[in-house]
Amino acid sequence: MKAVWSATEGLGDGQADGSYFPILRVLLLTGQRREEVGAMRWSELDLDRGTWQLPGTRTKNGLPHDVPLPRQAGEILRAIPRGDRECVFGYPMRGFVKWGASKRRLDQKCAVTGWTVHDLRRTAVTGMAEIGIAPHIVEAVVNHISGHKGGVAGVYNRAKYVSEKRAGLQRWADYVEQIVTGAVDTNAVSMAR
Repeated sequence: MKAVWSATEGLGDGQADGSYFPILRVLLLTGQRREEVGAMRWSELDLDRGTWQLPGTRTKNGLPHDVPLPRQAGEILRAIPRGDRECVFGYPMRGFVKWGASKRRLDQKCAVTGWTVHDLRRTAVTGMAEIGIAPHIVEAVVNHISGHKGGVAGVYNRAKYVSEKRAGLQRWADYVEQIVTGAVDTNAVSMAR
């Protein structure tokens, strides 16, 4: 995590739009899906309130999803020039699409290979669980409707867990910040797949 974060320092990534590096950081800090972040719209964001509201038309499960933005993600998004663009990243109307080429360049830059962009989501979900965020809150953060919200439980439990999601994501982002600045040693061990 630290090597990838360090390799994504700044907004520039060697491409004309400079989107890939901030996308990766937002992915790690929020645990959201690659396509949802890559096609993020300015109209979905309220940076003053620290919220990102995805309409159901843009989520994998078809349900609207409110993402409370941790302070660190808000700082990244505020640093991106808005202009008259609809999308925050990539092409003004389509969002980011250059996943493969950008990932290959990043692998060369940071010398960390054998991982996918989706691993950032898995890292966020696992990391939130490891630091004690309840599983049903982690599921709410990443917009899963299985597990605690699956079956009969999902019929009866309509809670949005707004404050719990905000607290959990901020706690996770603070932990990531500690890891990437060297304030926390995770004793991580690389495992073969």
